[in-house]
Amino acid sequence: FWLFASSLLLTGILGLYATWRLMSAWAKRNFRFSLRGLLAAMTIVAIVIGTTGKILQQRRAVIELAANGAYPRNSARKKKNWLQDNLRYDPFDKVQTLNIRSDQAIPILLQHPAAFPELERLSFSTGSTDASLINAAQFNKFPKLTGASFRRGIPSNKGMQYLKDWTQVRGLHFSSSAFTDK
Repeated sequence: FWLFASSLLLTGILGLYATWRLMSAWAKRNFRFSLRGLLAAMTIVAIVIGTTGKILQQRRAVIELAANGAYPRNSARKKKNWLQDNLRYDPFDKVQTLNIRSDQAIPILLQHPAAFPELERLSFSTGSTDASLINAAQFNKFPKLTGASFRRGIPSNKGMQYLKDWTQVRGLHFSSSAFTDK
């Protein structure tokens, strides 16, 4: 990914430099711009490429998770901005909750901790079993992930044993779960 991003950035810089040389030769007196203007344009292009790279990384991870039974809930932004309305792009929209409906989704999620820096909550429902909690200790890779909700049968007593390794958990919500206080 970084090789692609750096080659894209280098291509952009070379393109801007070539444009600057051509335009300065073409419009000797009528159209001039400085090296400072070129640097400002390069900065703007670098910022766009940097944010786009992070968003593409998260989108790829979300597509892979959706194929394996996990569906994101994004942060609720009340005001829509120009980018959302016209381009369906919001650089500030973050995945905060994942609905887990399959055991295969958790290993995929654990492969992409950098793609979900704002993940706060996991919601386990029909289709997920105690097997999805085997690697609960690795939930600590997500710095803001501090809660989970469980519906319809999980966790059992065995699943609760896995959850004790998740040290940064602050809140768990259970609805129709099958564990006992033993």
